Amino acid sequence: SLLFFYVILGAMVTDIGAYFTGIFFGHKKINERISPKKTYGGFIGGCITSAVFTMAFGFICCATGRPLLSGIIDMTHWYNIVIISLAMPIFATLGDFVFSAIKREYGIKDFGKLIPGHGGILDRLDSIIFTFLFAAVYITICVAIIGKTSIV
Repeated sequence: SLLFFYVILGAMVTDIGAYFTGIFFGHKKINERISPKKTYGGFIGGCITSAVFTMAFGFICCATGRPLLSGIIDMTHWYNIVIISLAMPIFATLGDFVFSAIKREYGIKDFGKLIPGHGGILDRLDSIIFTFLFAAVYITICVAIIGKTSIV
């Protein structure tokens, strides 16, 4: 479904945007003890990149008659696209930090060896897990407030 792709896009574009803007503008580290390569410049760049891409994706889908979630994330409720698109990069980054903190606490470098040099499968999913949790909670609250929905 488009909603599934939208949330994955939000998490992945955050990581990609943060990486590339961090290379050019990342001078001040956020927390070297937990995640030594994360910088404020990368965080801001990741947030902007993700918000722009996901808003564009959401609005294009809805404008072409393919709402992300009818009755909740559609052109009538356009503000939900904006809110979710702005919040997803924050939760994606939070997921990165939480899983990095767990690794540091237990003294492990990687969660697995399936993808050498990438910290394992869980390192690829940490931001996606938190982004999906946020989206699920937000949508559940919206359904309770707005009412009916249908996943298309």
